[in-house]
Amino acid sequence: VSMFLTACGKMKQTGEEHGHEEEQSDEHGRHEGLLAILTPAQYKKLNIQLGDIEQRNLTGTIKTTGFLKVPPQNKADITSLIGGTVQNILVQEGDYVRKGETLITIANPEFIKMQESYITAQSELLYAESDLNRQKQLSENNVSAKKALQQAQTNYDVLQSKINSLKKQFVLINMNSNVITADNMQSVISITSPINGNVGHIDINLGSAVSSGNIIMEVIDNSKIHIDAFVFEQDLPKIKIGQKINFTLTNLQGKSYEAKIFGLGSSFEDASKTIPVHAEITGDKTGLIEGMSITAFIEIENIYSSVVPSQAIVSEGGKDYVFIWALDHQAELNMETEHTDHEEEDGHEHAEEKEHEHDDESVHEHAEGDETHEAEEKTHSTENYIPKETDKWVFEKMPVKKGITQGGYTEIIPLGDYMEGEKIVFSGAFYLLSSLSNEGEAHAH
Repeated sequence: VSMFLTACGKMKQTGEEHGHEEEQSDEHGRHEGLLAILTPAQYKKLNIQLGDIEQRNLTGTIKTTGFLKVPPQNKADITSLIGGTVQNILVQEGDYVRKGETLITIANPEFIKMQESYITAQSELLYAESDLNRQKQLSENNVSAKKALQQAQTNYDVLQSKINSLKKQFVLINMNSNVITADNMQSVISITSPINGNVGHIDINLGSAVSSGNIIMEVIDNSKIHIDAFVFEQDLPKIKIGQKINFTLTNLQGKSYEAKIFGLGSSFEDASKTIPVHAEITGDKTGLIEGMSITAFIEIENIYSSVVPSQAIVSEGGKDYVFIWALDHQAELNMETEHTDHEEEDGHEHAEEKEHEHDDESVHEHAEGDETHEAEEKTHSTENYIPKETDKWVFEKMPVKKGITQGGYTEIIPLGDYMEGEKIVFSGAFYLLSSLSNEGEAHAH
């Protein structure tokens, strides 16, 4: 452990000497992370192993979350078209009801008035029909009687329209107009269920005043319940219609359910940057209720992905990282170290040469020549750098997103375009991360 702390101290110190900040961007827009610098001895002791990103076909799962949902055509808000007072409640929450089954009854004096109007209109219609027939007979022999015929026809049509209107209103409030007579008028109406399903929340009590259009209760047909799982944009190309999903209830992990994808969303879900995946539940649906949270595993097959050994990925603060071999930084670091050593040697030689200088002008020209030569040599050395046994090693921490894991390999999705052609730390990434974390704690104190 002491070795890692020492190593980390050297990493941080070297980074500060060369002006490296914790995060910076180069001229190509690449987002750079923390640099970890090891001495040759530390590099060997940690047994750092480097490798290239591989392309493999993976069969695995995508883990995501979601909830249970019932389509709107399988849910019903129960309302009354006419206001009244709740007289009977015939169901309880959770009861299974069938289409047409009475849920509650409502009383209202207006129901009596509607039936009175209907009975009166029927009686008047009989008289109007008789008068119409009489006027037709009279008009056949008397031209002046045609005006009376027209009036009789109008009266008959108006009453017929009124009766038809009342009949349709009775249908809407579940009242049978065929049984309405002066001796048989209903004081209450029945509110029935429009679908098969289970009674949800009931919002009324006995004696409650119900207004037209207010929701009284709900009925839900859970037989059509499905899941909505949410996937990120980068995972969407892996999702296909017909793929299987295994899911569990978030608060009840003991039982697993199955579903099959039948549809994909076409827009992002609010600000979460996720797309909903709709899947029909197959098999047993017992105990499943709309709104329950789920954890889902979407089965995917033959996805050609960029992968690294799973041990190459390290996590910190809820984020995932890999370490890449920072060749440019390493070349610059070791080249500058070597250049500093040469400067010390050259300083001694120049001190001796100075005694034999002929004039100030020749000294100035010689210095300018040295600086130009050194700059050219530095650029050439960086481009053609080959590590030596005495060189320090530099590694850079870069963020990634984990994908599928299979057979010891994990898919990585770089959060940028910096991965192409890079050497990845396959073995030793955990120790590099620990050393950086320990150094951060040391500086915090």
